[in-house]
Amino acid sequence: MNGQKLLTPDLFLQWFSKTLNLKFLNYDGLHITALSLFILSCFKNNNQALLVLLEDEASSKALYEFCCCFYPDFIYYFPKTQKSVSHIQGFVPEYKRYQTESYYALSVKKPRLFICSLSGVYEKLFPAGQNNFNGFLLKEKTKISRDSLVRVLNKWGYNKNEKTICPKTYSVRGCIVDVFPITSRNPIRVEFFDDTIESIRIFNPTSQRTITKTKETTLLPPIQTNKKLISMFDLTDKNTKKLFVKSKNNLFSITENNPNSNTKKIICSLIGKNKIRTTLKETKHYKKIFVFCNNRKQIKKVKNILPPSATLVSGSIPASIVFPEHRLCFLSFSCLSGVAPDTAPRWETGDSPGTHGQVRETRLKDLEPGGFLIHKNFGVGQYQGLKIITAKEKKQECLKITYSGGGILYLPTEDLTMVYKYHQRGVGAVRLSSLGGQTWSRQKRRVKQMTKRVIKDLIKTHTLRSRPRGFVYGPNDGLYKALKGSFPYEETPDQKKAISSIVQDMEKEIPVDRLICGDVGFGKTEVALRAIIKAVSSNKKVFFLAPTTLLADQHYILSKERLGSLGVEVELLSRFKTKPEQKKILEKLAGGHIDLLVGTHRLLSPDVVAPSLRLLIVDEEQRFGVRHKEIIKKMRSNIDVITLSATPIPRTLQQSLVGIKNISKIETPPKLRKPINTVVSYFNWESVQFSIRREISRSGQVYFLHNDINSLPFFHEKLSRLFPLLSISIAHGKMKTKTLESTVLSFFAGDIDILLCTTIIESGLDVANANTIIINNAQNFGLSQLYQMRGRVGRSPTQAFCLLFVPSGVSINNAAFKRLKAMEIYTQLGSGYDIALRDLEIRGAGSMFGYEQSGHLSHVGFEMYCDLLKEASDEALGKHEEKKKAPSIHFGGHALISPEHVPAEEDRLYFYQRISEAENTKQIKDVSLELKDRFGPLPGPAAALLAVAKMRVSLFGSSIQTLKIMDSFCSAMLCSLLPFSSLKSIENKISKRQPSYKIKETNGDIVIFMSAPSMSASLKTARYFINLFRV
Repeated sequence: MNGQKLLTPDLFLQWFSKTLNLKFLNYDGLHITALSLFILSCFKNNNQALLVLLEDEASSKALYEFCCCFYPDFIYYFPKTQKSVSHIQGFVPEYKRYQTESYYALSVKKPRLFICSLSGVYEKLFPAGQNNFNGFLLKEKTKISRDSLVRVLNKWGYNKNEKTICPKTYSVRGCIVDVFPITSRNPIRVEFFDDTIESIRIFNPTSQRTITKTKETTLLPPIQTNKKLISMFDLTDKNTKKLFVKSKNNLFSITENNPNSNTKKIICSLIGKNKIRTTLKETKHYKKIFVFCNNRKQIKKVKNILPPSATLVSGSIPASIVFPEHRLCFLSFSCLSGVAPDTAPRWETGDSPGTHGQVRETRLKDLEPGGFLIHKNFGVGQYQGLKIITAKEKKQECLKITYSGGGILYLPTEDLTMVYKYHQRGVGAVRLSSLGGQTWSRQKRRVKQMTKRVIKDLIKTHTLRSRPRGFVYGPNDGLYKALKGSFPYEETPDQKKAISSIVQDMEKEIPVDRLICGDVGFGKTEVALRAIIKAVSSNKKVFFLAPTTLLADQHYILSKERLGSLGVEVELLSRFKTKPEQKKILEKLAGGHIDLLVGTHRLLSPDVVAPSLRLLIVDEEQRFGVRHKEIIKKMRSNIDVITLSATPIPRTLQQSLVGIKNISKIETPPKLRKPINTVVSYFNWESVQFSIRREISRSGQVYFLHNDINSLPFFHEKLSRLFPLLSISIAHGKMKTKTLESTVLSFFAGDIDILLCTTIIESGLDVANANTIIINNAQNFGLSQLYQMRGRVGRSPTQAFCLLFVPSGVSINNAAFKRLKAMEIYTQLGSGYDIALRDLEIRGAGSMFGYEQSGHLSHVGFEMYCDLLKEASDEALGKHEEKKKAPSIHFGGHALISPEHVPAEEDRLYFYQRISEAENTKQIKDVSLELKDRFGPLPGPAAALLAVAKMRVSLFGSSIQTLKIMDSFCSAMLCSLLPFSSLKSIENKISKRQPSYKIKETNGDIVIFMSAPSMSASLKTARYFINLFRV
């Protein structure tokens, strides 16, 4: 390691305290990073409880986060109660979780560090005299009944739900109890065997899968408030050391025990976010250099460029600082390299590496009784739920689907691949198909003909564009490398792949036509910039087309910033430009003096003439009107086209376009982004003030979204009274063009602190310094809108915050509750996939390529349309794959997931679908593991269902066409003799295992029959048959 030492956080804090002689903490002039190191040193080296008191909430929360960044153990934050907030049922306020956690930590007489504001520490919240808590200890192999645990949870006010997703809830499923303690990041799963705890597991509330096991845990009781109440300060004993912190001009002073003690000035300062090598050159004159690294990967990155005197510290600090008088330099790898510290928000649920953090998406997700399905053969029906059907003493669960005229279809769960979820377009009643009628067949034929025309048109365009363009773009030159070097972040694997594909496309003689798909903030624009610089380097002109004025303006600013310094002439053509300005731009364009022209559909006007135009980049093509799409379509035949879209491409659709359309998918989120901290509550000005102050204290900017133009002046006046020193501006779509442009540009430039706006900012604004968004009347927005609006923040390594407000006293309906709960839970980047997919289902797949087919799509549904599109594509391209007849299994026993085992119907449907779509035994095994994890040991019928499913996927590699498994016999019908050469060789093989067998040959089919004394013996025989005839 080039001779450098590696210090643990403990060893560093010991050294820091000794070197700066921190016996008494009475200092001022400290940056918050230095303050956190001073406090942590005091805490670690005094072996006693420490209470740190700050003047305001924003500073105390910031200090807590800074301390946790480097040393997260035994640190607690105690916020002030938001008394004016009336919280929505089902949403546990974050401050309550912090308070409860601190309260119980204080009761344990061990060294702990507590950080709080002066206003919070004196609140009378806790019962006097309650210093010892009798928690409920859960320990493996301990005798505790399931019912006794449930009784305790009910007594403590926990709510019983079908699934445990939120704090202070629990659920019961057979021998399993899931519970989410208010002070835990993740819920726990307790599995019982009779009256003994068999295991305790921590699980992810999103995926419901186990993260890790634990031997024991203690559930803590609620805080009793029916006694005389005392404050947090009163609860601290005489041995608790108290530190008082004051702030002025973003610098802090710290004193022990007496806030008015004299302080000693310490000179410390921040050093810039330069590259590590540059910073190290500037700091050679320091006696000691410490570089703080989060992990081994960071250590590996820096170890070879550090001088031998440098010391590595295992941990992270958010900023680089120096102490000139002591000749000490502390460098933050995270800050210098643009990589976010490897820490998660306190209450963010998480997984350990390699565990199941993602929810498996299924085609029938969110299907409820009363919803609609499309059957491949019978058309649109209404789903009435799962029903257990008993026939010949055999139980199985079926989907009950009703049709027009009273027709009923009971669909076995093994045939779930025959149905699709139907997403209704618009309002009005859904027209059901009639069982046995011809209407569905005719509709299906019409849609199939339409998909053939779409594919034919795509192939025609592709063929025309396959002709050589007469030149190739040059190799990546110095300009390209300079642009790449100026990218401030680390490229994601998918980004690299997309960029590489674009470069390869451009260096071929065939024109470029590629679609780049990726979620909000995944880096599609960077891919476009690489293509632009490559075109400009080859003396070609580029158009960058956006659907809205704000989005065009955003692309213009970014392009100007990234490309302007490289000598690229960039201009904007939109309604933000006056007529004389537009005329001047068009003259420059005609004269060949503009390299990149960014704009809205104005670029498609006849008077826009660009000699040497070679590359067109289109952002969100589906958002343009039909007329503009036709113009874009015509342009495709002459120039290179790259399309950017935040709409995902489903696997089936992508498969249908192989050989016709080049597609790059960016599915990996940027490493340096953090999940957005999302809070749902009733509206209150106290929370508004706190959130704005927190953002402004770190020199950030705020979006305040209120979607009513008439009442915007009221909110402007109120915010101006609360924050007289801040710059607050209004932005909405009915403003004069120049005023709106000026406002937006000022916000981009950082001249506006709070942008009070409507949904005009829903897409197009990308301001890295704006990391708090307040959305008022959040209950009125759709899920897609909420996700898009929240996506305006969290586009940098800085922790972002989103407040979703509901008017106080307003009762929200179940649909709105689910939307808001989804926003609270799904905060990870990439969670917009499912939301965007629903949008695609409504618009239609063809809308991504310039085709409108909403009427046809409404007949068959999105997923079936994609399947028909693939069939048309395979047929047109001559991909005649021989379709094997699916093998069938007739099982004579009970094979189902019983409601007693898995109570929620949506869960049973989820597992049935995964089983029916499984293509290999590994997928079946994963279903089995998840069932056992979430619901306990498998009952006989569920085990039989999985055993039969495992055989079904194994039959695809066998010459068996039909397998019958009954309680007295097992038979196999063969479609060929393989792997045997003759019937005689089969008889010789079988006779060695079981002399009493029969082989019949009728109508060319061979059936082998073996008797069995029981169902388990019959299952063994079935496995023997499968292995015997595996090809």
